[in-house]
Amino acid sequence: MSILKKILKPVLAVFLSTFLCLLVLEGLTRIFFTLNLDYQIEMSRYAGLMKRQVIVKGSSHAHLPDQQAKLMGVGVTINAKGFRDKDYELKKPDNVYRIMLLGDSLTFGWGVKAENRFSDLLEARLNKEVKDSKYGRFEVINTGVGNYNTVQEVNFYEIQGSAWEPDMVILNFFINDAEPTPTKRSPFIIQYSYLAMWLWGRLDTMQRIVGVRDNFFDYYGKLYNDDQPGLNIMKEALARISEITDKDRTKLLMVMLPELHVVGKEYKFADIYKRVKDFANQSGITHVIDLSDNFKGQEPDTLWVSPDDAHPNAKAHKIIAEGIFSHLLENYFRTSKMDD
Repeated sequence: MSILKKILKPVLAVFLSTFLCLLVLEGLTRIFFTLNLDYQIEMSRYAGLMKRQVIVKGSSHAHLPDQQAKLMGVGVTINAKGFRDKDYELKKPDNVYRIMLLGDSLTFGWGVKAENRFSDLLEARLNKEVKDSKYGRFEVINTGVGNYNTVQEVNFYEIQGSAWEPDMVILNFFINDAEPTPTKRSPFIIQYSYLAMWLWGRLDTMQRIVGVRDNFFDYYGKLYNDDQPGLNIMKEALARISEITDKDRTKLLMVMLPELHVVGKEYKFADIYKRVKDFANQSGITHVIDLSDNFKGQEPDTLWVSPDDAHPNAKAHKIIAEGIFSHLLENYFRTSKMDD
């Protein structure tokens, strides 16, 4: 018995001292990253605070209704329907032209105040400048959810979104939309420990630097190889939303949002975006706009939310809103200036 005690005593001491050191490090990490925002930690907080797992074919998660948090230094409010938006009535008023946006964290407006997102800018400009006797006002409903892909966006629209009776659906596309839908959540410790989040992020970055994992250019490129299951499921989703909106006589516009690490003439994904546009056209989506050219002449890091986060900032959202608005004017609406 005395031998067992001699063995257990130092083991227990090592365990307790290690545990206390980790607690201290966790506390210091939380203090540091409360003052100095980190993209990966903030994304993990978003998943833990504002998302719930859903058991629905084609989807992995959704927003928790009626949630509030501060993420990337910006206040975020999720309404009763699970949208980061105002509370719109489910039944569309007679004098309203309703546009529903489907998308991921770019549409959601990660790191940007709600009023500076392209959805809100678009709604304000439509109501200010478009004069059409059939519509008293415009509503632009933002249903973006972080980490959604095209499959999850279309699945959401088919199950829930169509009930809002939109006159138009804008499906926002991003380069990672061919990723397979995840089936498992991150480990508990990565969701709730700032220290674990930070270490995981640094490990991921280091693996990409030394070549153990693909850098993001190579990773995105491989998603569009013909043998990738995520690509084929994405194609099926494009055909499905085209069929749904045709049946409901709802206009469908697909907007391709560029990856902002390299923009303009050096844009790395132009060939992939052309292929995806072809996929969309083959699926019956005739209105597809690629906004990559709208960012020509811009310095990439002036468009980012933060130095380690290439999500579009308020400046980039303004460019996106302008691109969509111009297309809508050219193809669907008239402004009061045109009437003059």
